Amino acid sequence: MEELLASPLASPSVQLRISPVGEVRVVSTHDQILGGPGNQVYLGCRFPAYPSYRSVISRAALAVGEVLAGEGVIGPLGIDFLVAGDHAAPAVFLSEINLRMGGTTHPFWMARLATAGRYDPDRDELMVGGRPRCYVATDNLKHPGLVGCPPAAVIAAVAGAGLAFDRATGTGVTLHLLGALAQHGKMGATCIAEHPAAAEERFAELSAVLADVGPGGRR
Repeated sequence: MEELLASPLASPSVQLRISPVGEVRVVSTHDQILGGPGNQVYLGCRFPAYPSYRSVISRAALAVGEVLAGEGVIGPLGIDFLVAGDHAAPAVFLSEINLRMGGTTHPFWMARLATAGRYDPDRDELMVGGRPRCYVATDNLKHPGLVGCPPAAVIAAVAGAGLAFDRATGTGVTLHLLGALAQHGKMGATCIAEHPAAAEERFAELSAVLADVGPGGRR
């Protein structure tokens, strides 16, 4: 029998790595963006997880990781949680353990490598030049007008709108999954900024730009 949580929920996750000698460390935390039937389909993520429960899920994940390490588990894994209640007094529940890389793996490493950033486990933030970076990411950006659109046209449209990733500032939009544009009008993106609100704004601007790109790359 499982407990049914009916209150408004958040669905954060913690990414761990267990070394061959059993050392457990947190790689990142995220809030998952879910949709589809029963709100069970992974659509994207926000980094890092919300501050009110970020440290709680990190500690819980480390405790689970220590148990798994004792059983001989090594390598990358993800632990999903459910958070109920309000941000002042969040109630955290373990939901799922995935002994593999997950949907949050690619955007985190995209952001870390693009910015040449360093993950600070004490702050649970990606630090670039002493300042944090956050992002909103998805691998499920879809629009009917993107079907048949060449990747180069999308790249040009994003750059033309001033949204492309800028190495000088360590902010902007990186694109991926462009090979799915031709048949499915679908792609992915990681929108990197210094503040969560700015990352959300950049994601909204990207969605607006893509909605205006037609077949063949016309705007």
